[in-house]
Amino acid sequence: MSGARPPLSWEPDGLHIEGTRFLVSDNAEEYLANESSLDGIVVAKSREMVEDLLASVADGRTDRIVDVGIYKGGSTALLAAALRPLRLTAFDVAPEPVEVLEDFVAAHDWAEVVHSHYGVDQADLPALLALIEKDHGGEPLDLVVDDASHFYRETRATFSALFPLLRPGGVYVIEDWAWAHYSEPLWQEHGGWFHDRPALTNLIVEVLMMLGSGSKNGANGVAKVTAQRGSVQVVRGPAPLSSPMRIEEQYRNRGLPFRPLM
Repeated sequence: MSGARPPLSWEPDGLHIEGTRFLVSDNAEEYLANESSLDGIVVAKSREMVEDLLASVADGRTDRIVDVGIYKGGSTALLAAALRPLRLTAFDVAPEPVEVLEDFVAAHDWAEVVHSHYGVDQADLPALLALIEKDHGGEPLDLVVDDASHFYRETRATFSALFPLLRPGGVYVIEDWAWAHYSEPLWQEHGGWFHDRPALTNLIVEVLMMLGSGSKNGANGVAKVTAQRGSVQVVRGPAPLSSPMRIEEQYRNRGLPFRPLM
């Protein structure tokens, strides 16, 4: 499947890629109300998030991709259609297969390319790593997209396991990292959604500390961090990292332990 990437066309009715229409929106009312079908696959992201994601890998290989969080199938289908990987592994905690994604894969004859795994918690690292080993055979990953729980501890666990598996120059995308800071009343009034959960921003702080703890010209684990409101892209550096890594051992903090700040 891997080859030249097809053209993308943004139209008033959605994003079109070689005959497939993607209903791209980060408006909760829209993506909750719409059901995915082969006539329009729901992607719960803004256009900016999609463009930032594709731009982050525009000049790099995307042969091996992991998508954490399937939801209505749009993200996985979009990554397959736009980036044409050799192998794409997708996980979701929901136990039931997303029929439209399975139909999309079958319609394109991509059963050997797209492997969807259901009923897998993103914090279940033995399960994640076993399935990635099965799907990719120990080959380094090029891109990981985490659009799953958005919870700090769960997302941190996934990062600790999958970031070391990226090749140097590979990209790890953490989406919706800023939910604790969104201005809408849903997120702020009366403590907001997930008010009992530490903000995912804490993980971004730790990633930045990993970046800052590297030497100026050394072989660092994190080479670059780029942030937008909808996502953060973390570029893998050349330093060897074991999986799962202990994130707190990858940065210096003057001997002080890191505790969630918010």
